[in-house]
Amino acid sequence: MDFFDMKRLHCRALYTMDGGERYVIEDECFNAASVKVHFEGVAYHLGSARGRMVNALTMCSAFINALPQAESPEATDGRYGYYCPHEVKGNVSSADLEVLLRDFDFDSLEQRIKALKSIGKTIELLYRGGKVSVRSSISYRNMVEASKKDPKALEAVYEAGRVLGQPLVNEIIRGGTDGARIAEEGISCPNIYAGGHNMHSRFEWVGVDAMNEASLLIVEIVKQWAK
Repeated sequence: MDFFDMKRLHCRALYTMDGGERYVIEDECFNAASVKVHFEGVAYHLGSARGRMVNALTMCSAFINALPQAESPEATDGRYGYYCPHEVKGNVSSADLEVLLRDFDFDSLEQRIKALKSIGKTIELLYRGGKVSVRSSISYRNMVEASKKDPKALEAVYEAGRVLGQPLVNEIIRGGTDGARIAEEGISCPNIYAGGHNMHSRFEWVGVDAMNEASLLIVEIVKQWAK
């Protein structure tokens, strides 16, 4: 989506077919941020390192251990957000850590960013001579605000489902979707089910019958707008 030309959009609503289980419609997702943490240590010969060496990997490990395990992906569901140490690389001299942050409330996401910056300052104080820098960037935002401003996009989906006899249900996305980037432009972009299960895993699969029903739903949504 970084390379999608938003200026070429001249429409009131959009739809993504990026959903999962049959009949599930989504118009709300996480707010997401990526936080890059750099640890600068002091390398020294290990035989004479006492009082001199500052191990960047040890600093990185302490940072990760300071994250609340109760607010990790493997410990949360529903509307609970999380901290996720996603990637780490480095050595005694320097190390780099990426932490992914997710929360349905944007203010709470910003609080998580502040928490990581605070942890970074604490690690720097504990490991005298070492340095910690924390940089954050917003990856995408909750797309629900665009849906609230223009509910017609979602209304067309449910009316189409009623015509087809599809028992559509609304759920939140514990993740992101291209529609979140579209919604940042103020264009409502609900997510339509596509029959996928176990997304982004080696056990991912899709139901052909669900795909067929989703395609029928899209055609009926177009008819609703045509009316």
